[in-house]
Amino acid sequence: IKNISRQDSIHKLNTVFTSLIKHQKKHTTTATEVKLEATLNGQPLTLTPDKQNPKTLTVTVPQKILHPGSNILNVTRVSTSDSPLYLTHTLSYSSQEKIAKPNGLELKTERHYYRLIPQHTSYTIPDGLGGQTESLAYYYLRQELQPGAEISKGELLEVELLVKSKNDYEYIQLIDNKPACIEPVANKSAFGYNGISYYTEYRDRSVNYYIESMPQGNHSFCYRAYALFSGKFTAPAALSHGVFASELNSNSSGFEFIVKE
Repeated sequence: IKNISRQDSIHKLNTVFTSLIKHQKKHTTTATEVKLEATLNGQPLTLTPDKQNPKTLTVTVPQKILHPGSNILNVTRVSTSDSPLYLTHTLSYSSQEKIAKPNGLELKTERHYYRLIPQHTSYTIPDGLGGQTESLAYYYLRQELQPGAEISKGELLEVELLVKSKNDYEYIQLIDNKPACIEPVANKSAFGYNGISYYTEYRDRSVNYYIESMPQGNHSFCYRAYALFSGKFTAPAALSHGVFASELNSNSSGFEFIVKE
């Protein structure tokens, strides 16, 4: 797998795993079922087998037995089987905070909203007849919005996503969860380049960026959008994560603003 092209790597990796699974099914002896019990802070928990993979057990932790600070989870084998037991664990959780707080270790994600204010300047250029003519150059001045800011319906905004990577990574996905009031100016997914190559995907609920190779450092991704609806809106956090490495993830803070008629 080391010496093949990236385009073939996923296909070849799938072939290797398929062969390993066939080998395991052929040579693995039947083992006695292992029974487990789990407790959190001394309170018993129910282990539920996953529907697709019965060997994966899921524990849902009630909020009432979670304590501020450290919580101790104990998993005990209660069967007398001598079969080896291999245990790994992952944790997923959701927050009830109205505005999410930024979080991340190897990756850090920030999101900024800017109001775009039309500007123009005049300059002279040769007219081809030995004289000069005056021309106008149009551009936008970016004014950063603070949480709780008020904007007008129909205003043009720019959304900037900043990702700080502590190492070189491959196959990173960046997801900007849009608030309900804005709609991107562009609506056609396309490739882009800002020092690194990426692919932008415009969806109804989010704008997604796919980066095949992200070197160490700071990276910026921008798109423009219009404020279409009036009201008070909250933008969920923007997310970045490794497509094939679930432990590599981060999120920005949420954002709240008011759109007036």
